[in-house]
Amino acid sequence: MTTILKLWVGGAVNIKIGRVGYELTYEGEMMDIFCHEDRASSGGRFTYLIEGTLTESVDAEGCLGKLARLCLDAGLTYSIDYVPIGMEGVPLGDEKVLDIGTA
Repeated sequence: MTTILKLWVGGAVNIKIGRVGYELTYEGEMMDIFCHEDRASSGGRFTYLIEGTLTESVDAEGCLGKLARLCLDAGLTYSIDYVPIGMEGVPLGDEKVLDIGTA
C-alpha cells in the first residue's frame, strides 16, 4: 500500500508503525490523506482504510479513479465512496460510489 500511495500522490508519505498495522499520512496543497492498515479485522488479510480531503480544484472522480487503477494493477480489491464537501464543510451532494471493477 505504501508504494500505491506514493504513486498516487506523487510524493513521499509519512509512515508510523504501531503494534497492529501501520499508518501512512500525506499532506499536500491538493490533498491530505490518512491510511490505516489493519490485519486483525479481516482474518489475517490486509485491509486498508484511506480517508482524507481533496481541494475543490481536484477532479475527485479522476483522482480516485487513479487510486482505483493502482489498486487493480496491484491485485487489490477496493471499495471507494466519497461525499463532496464545500469550503464551509457542508456536503454538496449525496455519497458517491466509484466503481471501476474488482481485482
